[in-house]
Amino acid sequence: MVKVNQGKGTGVRRHWGSREEWRLGLLQPSEMTTMDDKNATIRTAGDPPLRLSLPAGPLGAVYWSVVVFLLGFPLLLADGAAAQPVITISATTTRVTEGTNAIFRIEASPAPTAPLTLSVDVVDSGSFVSSDGVGTGTNEVLLLKGHTVLTLAVMTVDDNTAEAHGTITVTVSSGSGYTVGTPSEAVVRVSDNDITGTLSADVVGFTMLPEGVRLPLVLALSKGLDGDQTLTLPLALGGTATRGTDYRLVCGSSTLITCNSLNGASPSITAHGVELDKQADSTRAGEALYLEAIEDSTAESNETVTLSLGGGNVITITLQDAPSSVTLSLARDRFTALEDTPIWNPVLRVDTAPAQDIVVTLVYTDITATEGEDYVVEDTVVTFVADGSTSASVTPVEIVDDNVYEGNKTFRVEIDTSKLPDWVTIGSHTSAVVTIEDDEQVAVTISAATARVTEGTSAEFTVSTSPAPAEPLAVTVDVTDSGDFAGIGQTGTRQVTVGTDGSSTLTVTTTDDNTAEEHGTITATVSSGSDYTIGTPSEAVVRVSDNDITADLTFVGGTPLSEGGRDDINILLAKTLDGDQTLTLPLALGGTATRGTDYRLVCG
Repeated sequence: MVKVNQGKGTGVRRHWGSREEWRLGLLQPSEMTTMDDKNATIRTAGDPPLRLSLPAGPLGAVYWSVVVFLLGFPLLLADGAAAQPVITISATTTRVTEGTNAIFRIEASPAPTAPLTLSVDVVDSGSFVSSDGVGTGTNEVLLLKGHTVLTLAVMTVDDNTAEAHGTITVTVSSGSGYTVGTPSEAVVRVSDNDITGTLSADVVGFTMLPEGVRLPLVLALSKGLDGDQTLTLPLALGGTATRGTDYRLVCGSSTLITCNSLNGASPSITAHGVELDKQADSTRAGEALYLEAIEDSTAESNETVTLSLGGGNVITITLQDAPSSVTLSLARDRFTALEDTPIWNPVLRVDTAPAQDIVVTLVYTDITATEGEDYVVEDTVVTFVADGSTSASVTPVEIVDDNVYEGNKTFRVEIDTSKLPDWVTIGSHTSAVVTIEDDEQVAVTISAATARVTEGTSAEFTVSTSPAPAEPLAVTVDVTDSGDFAGIGQTGTRQVTVGTDGSSTLTVTTTDDNTAEEHGTITATVSSGSDYTIGTPSEAVVRVSDNDITADLTFVGGTPLSEGGRDDINILLAKTLDGDQTLTLPLALGGTATRGTDYRLVCG
């Protein structure tokens, strides 16, 4: 090794091809000192550069000493051996499947000038490493002279034993003639391939498949795939049914599944893992494929299909021959559900009892009701069981009792005809409107707009609700007349519509009939109804004053009246005025005397 001494400072030379670089660590502030084959330049703060000349070519083991007084310090320059290689390691792939070699790349910089023995430690998290070749523990490997790369293959065993996925870790250990660099450790994941798969129907307990119906089959793995690992499982088929004639297989909807030659000679299913940073914990790969029973017009006995994956479990599905045609419909096109009754069942009917179960899909649509707030659908797929009956109450719908007045609300239920088997035809009622009757009702009250009117003027009443209805509300009011004031059609049962503002006016017209009669009343009373309760006050009265009143005049002192004299005139009404009623009567004057000349009238 070349050493440059200035006092206690030390510099190190490294070999890079045919060039040599010198680095000095001086006690005095200095910059990098560079040397090629002939020249060395030293820069020291505050001094001009000093150039040293050396002979060309390698110096070998001969030491040259040059003493230079730089700032009063001696400088010793000497040549020596080459720098040691720095050893690093990396993995060529992040994951392998058991039975495949885990490959590591060991690099040296610079290349060794002689064969170099390296020490590496191999750690297996499971039992994947083969006993042949590089084994677990400490291993020695040889890096040839002048080489910078060594490929290290660690053999793994395909052992047919189910075990957890694992890792192989290789670490470069320290040794003679080299320096351990960074990274000094590399990891390769090892995926177990002893994973089994099972198929099952996506409907619990399902074993009977009618013609024309498609059954989803779910793939479940014995353990989750390792990152981007793939697993291909052969599909074995059997039974009395014939593929392509009685049934067909269709690849499922799962994005983690690839189907291979499903209707060919060697069908199989490939399950795909996910990215390493999104490794799935679930072993359920989803809908792998569909078994579809082909509908034909041939009357035949039921047949079976058996399926298994990779020699795993065997499931048996019976293909049920299509029965005689039946007509299916909802019981009617309108239903009523009570809010205080928590369950409502849609009712299905057929014209003839079916020979086999009918799988029916119902579609629910909001009209004024909101699914999840006013009603809750438990299941949209229901089964009309073939038990000899022609009607069936299917999966119930929960009606929500919210203790809030909101009026009646509606939703629609309909049969999804696209999912019925061909032997089922649709009847007259494919859909129905369901009305949820609100069990919280508003209270209706009534009041008079004015206490009294004169005949010929309308009597008005205010009909109010508390709270305001969620939608216009029809209220029944009974109107009675104590006399003969109300117009034609104004008495008896009247209908008043109260809007969402919670108030409406009932008008009763009266007649100015020029007939003297007793004063009377118009009375309005709230009658009971199905959508509201009767509050207080439930009755209101408006007085109606007769305006057909006459009056007589009499002189208090009698006649004749002397000039300059004064007499009082009394007015006598035919009947008493009604409360605050006012009456205006015209005064007719006559005789031979002239008003203003012979007499005058003065208010009493």
